[in-house]
Amino acid sequence: EALEIFRMVCLVEQNVICHMVGKGVLEADAQYVKNFIARYNLQGRIIYEGFSLTPEKFLKIADIQLITSTFECFPMSLVEAKTYAVPTVLYELPYLELLKDKRGYISVPRHDVAGAAKVICELLRDDERREQLAREAKSSINDFMASNPTHIEGWLKLIRSLENGDS
Repeated sequence: EALEIFRMVCLVEQNVICHMVGKGVLEADAQYVKNFIARYNLQGRIIYEGFSLTPEKFLKIADIQLITSTFECFPMSLVEAKTYAVPTVLYELPYLELLKDKRGYISVPRHDVAGAAKVICELLRDDERREQLAREAKSSINDFMASNPTHIEGWLKLIRSLENGDS
């Protein structure tokens, strides 16, 4: 669905480049993405980045992040986007703690490809709204971290142990 959303955005917005970061489970998943890009002649418009250990390089240049998950427990991509003050367009995740404050993002109904594409196009044309969402995103994650110090410390401990190769 993310590819179809990107394709729709590229049809409307001439000066947009969509970076797709992430890796599928199988090599066939990556091939599907590459074939989709080629089939719709979107080379240079949709750039398939695959797996990356440095998401910050994408977040520093992003105007908007798209998340098409329909279920999340604690999505690190949303935490990262809010940390870098990147507005997010995502499918509704009504029970997600990080979204309960309703700041820094716009949600659309699950699987609403056209709705997500429309919202992204509107945000790309509205610098003021995008900047407002960026400020809200940054404020939201700061408030979340301040109100959940034990959760944050637990996540930091887990991340450190993973980085150190602890099992």
